[in-house]
Amino acid sequence: MLTSVSFTKRYIFALSLIALLSVLAYYNLNHLISSQSNDGKIINLSSKQGMLSQQIALYAIYYKTENLKNNIVAMEEAHMLLLSFPMSEELKKVYFSDPHQLDKSVKNYLFHAKRFEENRDGRSLTYILQNSQKLVHDLDLATSIYVATTEANTKKLKNVEFFIFLFTLATLFFEALFIFRPAN
Repeated sequence: MLTSVSFTKRYIFALSLIALLSVLAYYNLNHLISSQSNDGKIINLSSKQGMLSQQIALYAIYYKTENLKNNIVAMEEAHMLLLSFPMSEELKKVYFSDPHQLDKSVKNYLFHAKRFEENRDGRSLTYILQNSQKLVHDLDLATSIYVATTEANTKKLKNVEFFIFLFTLATLFFEALFIFRPAN
């Protein structure tokens, strides 16, 4: 059968296969780099929310209204941005289901922070102080899920890259065996 397929056709097929594998390796590596960049931004935003929630409580205690206002805006923007990204099922449970309901907790926290910032409402200050630690705990949980998801995605892409590498080596081996060896 090999003798019926011309040398040129075998050579073109082998080179095409290597080119295809090279394109796949490039695409996979490019995807890994961009997903790492995006995942890093998401993790940073998520962890920043914990810091912002604590700063809101601190600025509320000391009546630093300008700083309080800036942190409320920053936390609200970060929260909306995080909600706009695709979420794993585990993350959806943390954000939208009991016992955490992180989305609702963040919105309530921000509502009371805004209310305190505008009116110096004592009940809102009490709410902020009573709920800031639980909110930080839930925000840390979300951040840890983002990190775990990122690590799992990276592992998958590394495995794909490894199989592309193995398939490329096998292709080169068969190219040497069925094209260059008969040519010599």
